[in-house]
Amino acid sequence: MMDKKSLCRIRDTYRAIAQIDMQMQQLFGLNLNEAMMLCTLQDGDLNSGSLAQTLGITPSSASKIIKRLESLGFVVRHSDSDDRRSMVVSLTEQGHDKLNSLACDKIVMPSLLTDSGDISLKKP
Repeated sequence: MMDKKSLCRIRDTYRAIAQIDMQMQQLFGLNLNEAMMLCTLQDGDLNSGSLAQTLGITPSSASKIIKRLESLGFVVRHSDSDDRRSMVVSLTEQGHDKLNSLACDKIVMPSLLTDSGDISLKKP
């Protein structure tokens, strides 16, 4: 059962993640989900459903992120060589360059999300 204290911790965690998202946008021109998708694709091509599942987002959100990254020239969609009906997403050379340029050490981590933030997960 969730109590008010737990709900407030979730709120604080959400705010901390929103701070990181804002920093990502200001420093690198990408939101957190876009950066995480680039990071996910560095290990190889994936279809949009797999990307959505890996990132913990809806397929609709994944499609929107793919479209944005495609418009920036960071990813391309193409037919899967194993299944021509399926489309996969790949990083472009420009996408690899963008991923490599993400100097994440410039991101200031909110204390709540660091080891000293003392986040403890209790099992129900």
